[in-house]
Amino acid sequence: MNVGVHGAKTQLSKLLDLVEDGEAVVIERHGRPVAQLVPVRKRRASPLGAMRGQFTMTDSVACYWEVVIKTQKGLLAISDLATWWRQAIELTAARVLPIRASHVMALAGLPALHKDPFDRILVAQAKAEGWGCSPVTARSATTRIQTIW
Repeated sequence: MNVGVHGAKTQLSKLLDLVEDGEAVVIERHGRPVAQLVPVRKRRASPLGAMRGQFTMTDSVACYWEVVIKTQKGLLAISDLATWWRQAIELTAARVLPIRASHVMALAGLPALHKDPFDRILVAQAKAEGWGCSPVTARSATTRIQTIW
C-alpha cells in the first residue's frame, strides 16, 4: 500500500495495523517513495542459550590467542579483547581449556593435513582429551559437529 506523508500522519494507527498483518506500507512525498513501514522481525533465541545446561562446552585458550593475533593484524575489529573473551565464555557457559604439555605431544603425532597452527592445536587438544572436534570459525559458523583425525 502506498500513502502520502499527510495520510501517513493522520492514519498512522491504521497503517501500523496493516503492517502488523504483514502488509508493507510505502510512504510517498509528492508521489515519490521515501520510506517503508515493515514489521519488526522477532529475535530468535540463540541455539547456544537455548541449550544452556544440557552439555558442557569447552573453548580452548588457543581460540583467544588466534583472535588476539587477528585483531592485532587488523583482520578483526575488537576494541576490548579481555571483555570480548569474558563475554564469549559467559554467553556459551564454556569452560576454558589451557594448552597443556599433553596437547603439544598430541600435536607432534598429527599428520600434516592442515598447516594452520591454531587448527592443529585445537585438533591436538581434542585428540589428547579424547573428544570429537567441531571447528567453528568466524568464516563458518554453520559447521556441523564432526570428528577430525
